[in-house]
Amino acid sequence: MSGESELLRDSFAKHMGPFTVMLAITEGADSTPTRVRNNGSGTLINTGQGRFLITNDHVYQAFQDRGGAKLLMSVKGGFIDISNMVVVDRDHDFDLAVLCVPEDLIHRHGKMFSPWPFWPPRRPENGMGAFIYGYPGLGREVLDDSLGIRPALVGMRVASAGERHFILADVYNDIENSPPPGAKELTDLGGMSGSAVYVMPQTKDDLFLGGFMFQANSLGILVSYADRIRADGTICGS
Repeated sequence: MSGESELLRDSFAKHMGPFTVMLAITEGADSTPTRVRNNGSGTLINTGQGRFLITNDHVYQAFQDRGGAKLLMSVKGGFIDISNMVVVDRDHDFDLAVLCVPEDLIHRHGKMFSPWPFWPPRRPENGMGAFIYGYPGLGREVLDDSLGIRPALVGMRVASAGERHFILADVYNDIENSPPPGAKELTDLGGMSGSAVYVMPQTKDDLFLGGFMFQANSLGILVSYADRIRADGTICGS
């Protein structure tokens, strides 16, 4: 990884890290690090009308399917249990889930809701640069008495902006891949489902929230548009 990629990852960690969380799913009600079976990613957003945690519907469904499990959210210094938080809305087709986590709980644990000048955000266009920032499973490590987590940054281009979702791909052979510090090459994006995708039309000052990653396949990385989420947290279907 180049020094430039490291600087870019560090910049995202500084500016987007407070809004970005790992969502860890345990085996049963035991929340010790060895009982975490898989994870997704999530983003804390402030729409102006409400404050929400956004992730993929399939991430939340994985938690529900594991009966008796806990859903843990990473915060400064560890994790908190958000298994019983209110679900504002879910949509299987667009693979989005919106949860309501109390603002005082977020601030008390060193996290923040990302502010945006207006909502909903614009949609990205073909050729724009885009960055995925989240928590891959490859960056998850069981330590003596805690779960070590390390974020990763992946940069691509918007290859196709359709009506239902947009696709990221290595269009110009200029992919940026910044694996978690100390981890091996990022060969698997598992765990980054639900990660925010930030789009940069020209410079970093123009950065906006384009959507949320929900799948990686042979076409590229599929992303649900952020504007599917209304300011009140409900999801706008097709």
